[in-house]
Amino acid sequence: MDDDKGWIKIHRKILESEMYRQMNGIQRSILFDILLSVNWKEKQWDYKGNHYALKPGDMVTSLAKLKEKCAPDVSIRNLRTCLLLMKNYDFLTNHSTKRNRTISICNWDKYQGDVTKEVTRGVTKTRQRPDKDLTTIDRKSVV
Repeated sequence: MDDDKGWIKIHRKILESEMYRQMNGIQRSILFDILLSVNWKEKQWDYKGNHYALKPGDMVTSLAKLKEKCAPDVSIRNLRTCLLLMKNYDFLTNHSTKRNRTISICNWDKYQGDVTKEVTRGVTKTRQRPDKDLTTIDRKSVV
């Protein structure tokens, strides 16, 4: 599966969270853009002599790159305000340097679990039954 493919779990409980209820429409849009953009598996790479390692739920970006992923009416100011709101609710951490910004979703594993295991389990479950039907031999008809 490509890094940009796949899905995330969204729990209905988010509707009851204080953070979500405090957000306006633009901030909710940013929330989902971030959730859909973070890594879903570990990723490592070298860039300009530096080694980077990200865990599931992490992303390296910039405000400009994040803005590109968002709806056209989202401003840099909207992004900064929303990131601060989500940080204040301990939803994410946001570390900024001169070169980039690292965003990490807190408790990613708690809410997303092992997505790859669930995808594999789903594929295996749907394959076993048809394969079993194809390989069943009626011993009475063979004799």
